[in-house]
Amino acid sequence: DNLPKDALVVRLVNLGPFGSGEHPTTALMLKALQDRQWSDSMRVCDYGCGSGLLGLLALALGAGYSLGVDNVPDALCAAQQNIEANDWAGNRLRLHLPSSETLDKDLDFYARHGDWRTAKDLKGWTPLPVEDASYSSSFDLVVANIVTGPLCRSAGVVRQLLRPGGEVLLSGMRDFQVEQVKEAYGERSEE
Repeated sequence: DNLPKDALVVRLVNLGPFGSGEHPTTALMLKALQDRQWSDSMRVCDYGCGSGLLGLLALALGAGYSLGVDNVPDALCAAQQNIEANDWAGNRLRLHLPSSETLDKDLDFYARHGDWRTAKDLKGWTPLPVEDASYSSSFDLVVANIVTGPLCRSAGVVRQLLRPGGEVLLSGMRDFQVEQVKEAYGERSEE
């Protein structure tokens, strides 16, 4: 109640398995998003969205559309609850599992859920249709705040989502893993 009138408020009613915003790498991402210039024509993808915090913040700061992708169905459920708690987000934040191609190669996902085509515990979530023109090469900014293994494995999909001239913000790696992530992302990466 003591917030300034122009304060941005993003309500998180369910943190799910991730995403309170208190982890140091998440705090870095929050700061990086706040330091950007925004317009309502911008499209943002939060790859590894957890609670949906980064996607919601991008919308609150001025982005017109946001996509959240996560391979944990419980995280997507938490993100959906958080979208609903922020009625200003409307239908501007959509959620998906990773693409079917990514899920087919994800041994951790397979070990937890089995084949995504027949898994019973996906809670209705569907794979991201990256080949769809509304997703492929259409994002101005892709953020990914996930650990190094999935961060590197997602590089191809992230490049596919990014429009020409778009930017990628990555966090979640330790100092000794930076070169590995740079190698996965190629010329687009910088410290």
